[in-house]
Amino acid sequence: MSERVYLLLGPEVGNKSDKVRGLIKQLTKEYKEKPQISKYYPFDGNDKEMFVELNNMDMFSAHTLVILSQIETMTETQAKDLLQYVKSPSSAATLVMTSNETRLSGTSLKKIADYVKGPHYKSESYEIFYELKEDQLSQWVGTFFAKLGLSINRAAIELLLDLVDNNTMELKIICRQLSYFWQVNNNTGTITESDIETYVHHTRDENAFTLFNAMATGTLSDALGIVSVILERTNNAQFVLIGGLIWSWRRLYSITELIAGGMSQREALQNATVLGQMAAIRRPSDFVTYNGALSRYNVTNCKNILSLLFAADINLRKATGEIQQIETEKLIYDIMVNKGTIGEDLKGAQFPSL
Repeated sequence: MSERVYLLLGPEVGNKSDKVRGLIKQLTKEYKEKPQISKYYPFDGNDKEMFVELNNMDMFSAHTLVILSQIETMTETQAKDLLQYVKSPSSAATLVMTSNETRLSGTSLKKIADYVKGPHYKSESYEIFYELKEDQLSQWVGTFFAKLGLSINRAAIELLLDLVDNNTMELKIICRQLSYFWQVNNNTGTITESDIETYVHHTRDENAFTLFNAMATGTLSDALGIVSVILERTNNAQFVLIGGLIWSWRRLYSITELIAGGMSQREALQNATVLGQMAAIRRPSDFVTYNGALSRYNVTNCKNILSLLFAADINLRKATGEIQQIETEKLIYDIMVNKGTIGEDLKGAQFPSL
């Protein structure tokens, strides 16, 4: 049996991402270093490059992890080539195939699924990640806070779930924000429904996601106003803001890449991904946000903005107080006005409307 090929299906992107992170951790332990990670999509036309990576040892890395996303979009010819590899995988690489669908259609894709499910691979090589039921999500939230040494009551969990989509990816971001706020402000005891109402429900209008909305559809002053409110509430912008912004801009970047590759705007919105995992635009409010963002930012802008955010994640960890606010405001200015390029250092500058 082999453990070099995985087929991960289903719409629950959070747990699916955890599975991939677990594989990376496992390979890092096995090879004493993190594997080289490459990501491909059927429509990017890089099939030959992908198979070269799968079949050849990288002289600079002990092992390669290749993630092939949205395999349901493969042509029959592509799927036939992939099936041949699945039947005889290389020991130099691990292949992870993913899809938001729970079952694959097409002759060769069905054969791939059957082969990975069969006796040739270990049982964990094939897994379907269904959306979690309400009781499972409740348990997930309770476990998340328990691991941090925090407790949350049932009513608070139910309210939290009402505010977040059935997606552990977004739920994890919101729970992480709440936990940081709770710990930084030295709160004690059990998180209650009242705490959720005063923090999460309130900050749904003032968090990384609505900051991204302002950056996508609003003015510079709107975005800076949100930043100001958040920084007044907590000095941990690196946790409250940057993680959510990186996730949102990765999502937008994937959409701009799909459009640049010839996909229609509507199709691209429905096929958005984050780190190779499906993050489709489904809510009407998100359609407004991302359509607005597409009118302002192109694929190059998004790439530059992500580089800026990664650097900011490091810089903001060192900043406190007024310096943190200046650095954060400068970051928003460089994104919205300079489209990801770095402007001059700001010293209490007044920002014009955008």
